[in-house]
Amino acid sequence: MKILLPLIVNIAVIVILLLIDLSTVNDIKKDRDEAQEKFNELLKENNTKIVTQDENTVLPLTNVVALLAESEQENNKGGLATCSIDENIEEDLWNKQFSRAGVLSEKSDVFIEVANQHDIDPVLFAAIAFHETAWGKSRAVVEKNNPGGLMGSNGLMTFPTLEDGIESMGQTLHNRIIGDGLTTIKDLGGVYAPVGADNDPNNLNKNWVPTITDLTKKLGGLTMNCKENAIGDIVTTAA
Repeated sequence: MKILLPLIVNIAVIVILLLIDLSTVNDIKKDRDEAQEKFNELLKENNTKIVTQDENTVLPLTNVVALLAESEQENNKGGLATCSIDENIEEDLWNKQFSRAGVLSEKSDVFIEVANQHDIDPVLFAAIAFHETAWGKSRAVVEKNNPGGLMGSNGLMTFPTLEDGIESMGQTLHNRIIGDGLTTIKDLGGVYAPVGADNDPNNLNKNWVPTITDLTKKLGGLTMNCKENAIGDIVTTAA
């Protein structure tokens, strides 16, 4: 009996611990279900939903959390893209970013006009210009009116006016996006700023895709080619 008593006590402790763990699991499940319900209510209130490229269906909260975790890793490769809710320019965010864009700060209307002429996304257009010119402050844009980092046979190209430089950049992007079919940021980066290029000894081009992706988000999201840029990722869109 003396030998069995400690064994009985140990078994009792184990049973109690298992019951506590089961209770904890039930609490977690309850919290998860409540969070799912609140999440769905929030999406409904804001007339938005989380979608993938293949199906316009609302994903369970657990799937969204998993996709967010995956997208953090994918973002380093430029896979994550955000679209504006109605695929129009979000003026508040657009104007906010242009207000700090150096010599480009007064040219937001020019970017929109040139983008419309060449049938390219003004948000992507501006994002690339901001990155290439270090927010409108690089010598290339200040001294050479070159907002796109465009190269000629003698190095960086020089344009008579900033408007001319923006127009040439718009034509170049049109050729790549429309002409060559490079509709995703990742594909465009492979040509516009290829990793391992001879003129990039410090391998800075590896940052081009994730940086442009982040800048498009700050500008309010892409307004064109949203589906193509959302492969495997999360996009906010109208319900």
